[in-house]
Amino acid sequence: MLRRFRSLNSIAVTATHFAIILLIILCGDVDSLYDGNTDRGLYVLTEESFNPTVYRHIGPNRELRTESNLWIVQFYNSWCGHCIKFSPIYKALANRTQHWSAYLKLGVVNCADDLNRDLCTRFGIRQTPVLRLLTTGSHPANKGEDVEVRHSTTNLLQTVLDVMEYQRTPRELQPLPEQRVGELWASLPRSVNEVAVIVEPIGSHVGKEALLHALPNLHAIALRRAHNNNRALLDSLNVNERTTFVMFLDRLHPDEKGLVSKPFHTFPVWKLFVLYEIRKNVGKNARVVIVKMNRLLSRAH
Repeated sequence: MLRRFRSLNSIAVTATHFAIILLIILCGDVDSLYDGNTDRGLYVLTEESFNPTVYRHIGPNRELRTESNLWIVQFYNSWCGHCIKFSPIYKALANRTQHWSAYLKLGVVNCADDLNRDLCTRFGIRQTPVLRLLTTGSHPANKGEDVEVRHSTTNLLQTVLDVMEYQRTPRELQPLPEQRVGELWASLPRSVNEVAVIVEPIGSHVGKEALLHALPNLHAIALRRAHNNNRALLDSLNVNERTTFVMFLDRLHPDEKGLVSKPFHTFPVWKLFVLYEIRKNVGKNARVVIVKMNRLLSRAH
């Protein structure tokens, strides 16, 4: 009897989902999942707007290609149950990454709209939702690379951060190689006298997100990532921390000794901004360690 009840209940749920999908189709609402005017950080793309929005005429031959930023485009059907369930996750991702537009842009294409049928066919879309990555320099004939559809905002964000790191967009996402502090300064332009280095365990996404939030707000200041097993760098600074932390280094005072004498609240604005992003993303139980002039100033989070 219990098994029969569960079977009938499953049929009822399926029938309800079918009724909802049928209602959407009958109402003709093919643009119900995303709104380009209210969903921040999202480009609602169509057959007509796709090429002019995603590609630019580049080079002496004026070829249509993507610019230096990455594109992730979701192809969906507005009547698709999985697409409906995924839409708040994708909207949350767009909202969280909206200020990264110099490096990443997110778009959506509704394949349920007859006007987009040729566009979806061009990208070989057979099921939805599908996420496609268009890398720097992609041309219209490129169908892009599949990005895994994750079912939580956190997991989807981590996947996107890993994609951006792998694509070196921006290049600051790449962790520093094994190098001493002198080699770090040698790799930076002479015009840069201060650098913030976000140090975190392998597999952590905290520094990646903090870096992407901070980069657009920094001028003439370098920002880099390093793993906490980069002993060449950390040993040259006499740093033994193993948690996530940020180091502020000064080229003009590499040998100054002693603790930072300047009160914490008078740190330059850019340093406070980087520190804020780290603290916001790192979690309540982590510690943030600030290194300036090769010495440590520790504060509990």
